[in-house]
Amino acid sequence: MKMWVRRFALLSLCVTLAGCDFCGLAPIEAETIGFVTVVPQGFVSSYILDVGGGKLVLIDAGSNAEAKEICDELEAKGKTLADVEAIVLTHAHSDHIAGLETLTGVPVYAHSGVTEQLGEEVGAALAGELVEGEPVTFGARSFSIYHMPGHSPGSVSVLVDGMLFFGDNAASTDQGDMRLVPENFSDDVTRNKEDLEGLVGKLEGASIDTMFFSHSGPLTGRSALDAYVADL
Repeated sequence: MKMWVRRFALLSLCVTLAGCDFCGLAPIEAETIGFVTVVPQGFVSSYILDVGGGKLVLIDAGSNAEAKEICDELEAKGKTLADVEAIVLTHAHSDHIAGLETLTGVPVYAHSGVTEQLGEEVGAALAGELVEGEPVTFGARSFSIYHMPGHSPGSVSVLVDGMLFFGDNAASTDQGDMRLVPENFSDDVTRNKEDLEGLVGKLEGASIDTMFFSHSGPLTGRSALDAYVADL
């Protein structure tokens, strides 16, 4: 029953995404930018990060319970799940965690706010918690965590060596700007905006090469973030 409910929810989400709420977003494309490979699954993307020493880290597990797109990309890289050191979740909405049903055995890291939802949805437990101000290291790369609960209680953005992953905390447009995801997908839109304002302060002095968004394509640099917050 849980699987049926989840897949019905995903189908409903797909229908919604086909409407005007997501019009004008930058398209998601399969590409590799530096050490990051974008893995599209239709309306959402996951990421494979090369952390050195032959090891990889996934950011988000995607919308496909069979994790086909992720597994296909691992195979194309000559890798298996044994080479994946961790899965880092930006949050626990169903289109970001469905693949955990297949990606078993890989340690999952997320904010403590997702623990109950993970257990109910896919029966997964956390190997470690993501805490703002406490970077975690996988391979040769350090992952800085920014808690952004406006979208959902356990939402985070993640900065890794100049690559900033927003999850659903923001989206990119086909004009090269930044915006929020549609309001009906976030718990608290006002808080979402405050989260982004706070993030700009926390990133002061940080070098941002590329910004990645789960439901839209990446943007180069951080100017779109700064411009969005300046207009609030």
